[in-house]
This record gives sequence, C-alpha cells and structure tokens, in this order.
Amino acid sequence: MRKKKLVLPLVLIGVVVVGLGVFIERALRRKRNYKPPETISKIQAKEGIPVLTGRPVRRDLSRRIRFDGTVHPQALSRIVSKVDGRIESITKDEGDTVEKGELIVTLVKSDLDAAVTAAESAVVEAEENFKRVEALLKEGGVSRKMFEGARAALDAARAYEQAARADVEERMLRAPTPGIISLRMNEPGELAKWGDTILEIVDIDRVEVACAVPEKHITSIKIGMQVSARLDALPGRVLRSKVERINPVADPTSRLFTVTLQLDNPGHLIRPGMYAELEFVMERRDGVLAVPEHVVMFAGEEQYVFVKEGDIAVRKVVEVGLTSSGMTEIASGLSEEDMVITSGHHRVAEGAKIIEEEAWEQNGGGEEDSGPAALQPEAADAAGSND
Repeated sequence: MRKKKLVLPLVLIGVVVVGLGVFIERALRRKRNYKPPETISKIQAKEGIPVLTGRPVRRDLSRRIRFDGTVHPQALSRIVSKVDGRIESITKDEGDTVEKGELIVTLVKSDLDAAVTAAESAVVEAEENFKRVEALLKEGGVSRKMFEGARAALDAARAYEQAARADVEERMLRAPTPGIISLRMNEPGELAKWGDTILEIVDIDRVEVACAVPEKHITSIKIGMQVSARLDALPGRVLRSKVERINPVADPTSRLFTVTLQLDNPGHLIRPGMYAELEFVMERRDGVLAVPEHVVMFAGEEQYVFVKEGDIAVRKVVEVGLTSSGMTEIASGLSEEDMVITSGHHRVAEGAKIIEEEAWEQNGGGEEDSGPAALQPEAADAAGSND
C-alpha cells in the first residue's frame, strides 16, 4: 500500500519533467530559426529614402524693413485773433468742412460798424465838395490852392474809410485754407486776445505718414524709395507711396531720424493720428532663380542643397542671395532643370538611394501626378522669412 502511494507522485513528476523538456527544446528550436525584422534604415537603404522634389522657380524677391508710422494732416492752419475782443459768433464746429476765405469767426464790432458808416458819409461829402471846387476852378471861380485842399480832404476821407473797414475786417476771421475743422477752442461770448488760436483747420485730401528710423538704417533710405503702408482702419488694403522727406538731423534724445511719405486720401478714410505699418523696399531682385528657404542647409560657411539624379541624392554647393517671403535666391550652383529635394532632405546623404513619394502624398490624394512640380513659396512658409 505504501509503495502504491509513492508511485503516483513519481509519475506526475516525470510527466512534468518530460513536458518541460519538450517546451525548452521547442523554444530553443524557435530561437535558432528566429530572424529579427529589418530596421527602417536598412529598408530605406535597400528601397530608397522617401522624398519630395521640385524644380527651382523664377521669382521677384525683395528685402524689406518695417517701421511704425503715425498719420499727420498734409497741411494745418489756424484761425487766430488779430485783436483783443469778445467773440460774437462761430459758424463752424469740429468736423465741419470749410472753404478758403469763408467767414468763420466774428468778434464784436458794433462800434466799428458805426465808424464805417460815418466814414462812408464823410467820403460822399468830400467827393461832392471836390467836384464842385473842380468845376469852379475851370471857370476861374476858385484858386488852385482851394482845389488842392478839396482833393486832400477827399483823400483823407477815403483813407479814414479804409482804416475803419480794416478795423472791422480784423474782427471778421476767415479760413486761410480749405479743409476740415479739427479743433475748436472757444465759444461765443468768450474773450479772445491778440494771437489766440480759436480754430484749427486740417487738409486731409492727402495725408503724411511719419516714422522714426534708427541710424543704422537711415543711410539705406533714399528720397523716392518705394514704401507700402497698412492701416488698421483699412484692413486688407496695401497703400503704395514713396519717401518724400528725410530729416537730416536725428532727435537728440532718441537718436532717430524722421522719414515722411504722403498718401492720397479720397473719401477721407485716413485720419490724422492713425497708426500705420510702413514697409520699405530696401533691396529688390526681379526674375531670380529661387528655392524654398528651408531646403538650403549649412556646413560651416558652405551652403548646399540635395538634388535628385536618377534614384540617388546628390549634394550641390550653392551660392545664395536675397531671402524673402520664404524663398531664397540661388545665385549659382543650380539650374531650372535640377530636381531639388524639398522634403526628406534632412534624412539623406551624398549618394543615398531615394524614392519619390507617391503622387497622392504630394497633392493630398488628388489627381495622379503629371511630373515634378515647380517649387512654390508655400512650401517654405513654416520656415519664415528674414525680411
């Protein structure tokens, strides 16, 4: 009985040992036959590194610098009191349009009006007396001396009348220029002293935009240089102008030079005091060969791109010029027929095998690709610009 009890555990142990041996033998056999999957680099070395390519294009490139500007009226004039006096009336308010010579402000002049009336009467009387004496002189009824006295009296009466009218005119203030009332500083009944500004008038048919330019740029800015202006008040619009004036003296505090340009202002949509972003064209290249900025790589002072020749990546040293709006000028090293690698260029090396990605990967699943595309500025938008 005791021997039977020992046999059963031994049998079970034997079964376990045999099963474990079979498992280990099979595991060793699988390990000997196991082949690890190829790495991506090995696959790409065999089949080629996927890339996108495109030909260089002809572009007009420019180097631009931006400055903040402020709008000013082209002309500003003032209606100023010529004498001490009380204001009787003001016919215009801020925002009203005025014409040159239009009567805007009148100072109290009632006593002067009476003086003008008296002077006019004196002139009439002097004229009648002169005519009578002149007739008598022809008949010999008066002396030459009496005639000269009558003429002198007439001249004096006329001079007095002119002076009286001038006194009245000094109290009738007219617009010196056409424009719009931008500032009203007084009201009727207030006292205006000689030299006081009562109203300001601005002419905004054309406006000026002034900006402050650092000394490191001022020597590059010339009269007549092209400028683009953008205003928050006119979203989406770019206004073209040119440099009109350059102040030769810098502000002693800021060390900045004032540069001024002019803009046409139909409809008076641009108002003095508005902010303007000014973009100066410092340098321009027309019709140059260009590639997206991001495809140009650097090795020390050397600049290069990769091009596709057959299924091989070839490194080409290039000389670059102007960079603008994500595109870089290629002064030498490439032709319009070269197929420049625009995507995947950071993964390739000289002589690496490459493969063009499928057409659907280039155009987002659209129509089948008809051939290599020309390089577009949009391809380099993410790289920015060094304007």
